[in-house]
Amino acid sequence: MIQEGNVGGETGMITFGFKAGTETSSRFIESLNYTIGVLVQSNFWTKERTDSSGDIFLVFSTANILNTSSTMRSTEFLFNDQMNLLFEVTIQCVEEAVINAMIAAETMIGHNGLRVEAISHENLIEILKKYNRLNDT
Repeated sequence: MIQEGNVGGETGMITFGFKAGTETSSRFIESLNYTIGVLVQSNFWTKERTDSSGDIFLVFSTANILNTSSTMRSTEFLFNDQMNLLFEVTIQCVEEAVINAMIAAETMIGHNGLRVEAISHENLIEILKKYNRLNDT
C-alpha cells in the first residue's frame, strides 16, 4: 500500500498547473480475464511547459508463469485485435489516476515560496463535463 496524494516524493508534483501527486486505478477486463492496474506519479505541468516533467513509468506483467520443473516453455499471446481493448482500458486507468491525483492533492508552498494551488473540485467537475468525461449518473 502506498500513500496517495501529495505526500513524500509527490510533494513537488504539478499537473496542468495544479497540485498533483501519486494515485492508482485499475480495471478488470472480463472478456479477457485480465486486470490492468496503473500507478501514476502525475507531474506534467501544463501543455505549454513540459520541460520540467519528472514522469516515471513502471510496467510489469504477471503473465506466462513458468513451470520451473519442465524443460519446455510455452507462451500465450493475445491476437492483435484484442490488444485495442487493453490499450483503451489502460488509457482509462491512467486518466482516472491523474484525476485522482489532482483530487487528493492539497495546496502547498514549496521551495523559494512557490505556491501551487489544488484544483477546486467544482472546477474539475465542470471541466470533465465540458469535455464529456463525466456522467451525471
